[in-house]
Amino acid sequence: MTERNSPPANMIEALRRIYQCNWKQLADRLGVDPRTVREWRETEPSDNGKLRINELWRAAMIIARADEIRSPVNAGRSKK
Repeated sequence: MTERNSPPANMIEALRRIYQCNWKQLADRLGVDPRTVREWRETEPSDNGKLRINELWRAAMIIARADEIRSPVNAGRSKK
């Protein structure tokens, strides 16, 4: 088990944190069996696994960017 607030060890852990889900839910999002995700955490994913991980990562970044556009940091500041 990792310490709270520690940096993610890999992209799979980062995805789990981004989507705020458990390992089974992440496996469902990736379209694989939970045992496959467990294997990917311990060894290098297959090419198909890397593709699935990258697609989900890309989707997370698109969502994050859309949220940023909807509520920009500088909202409410006057323009000069």
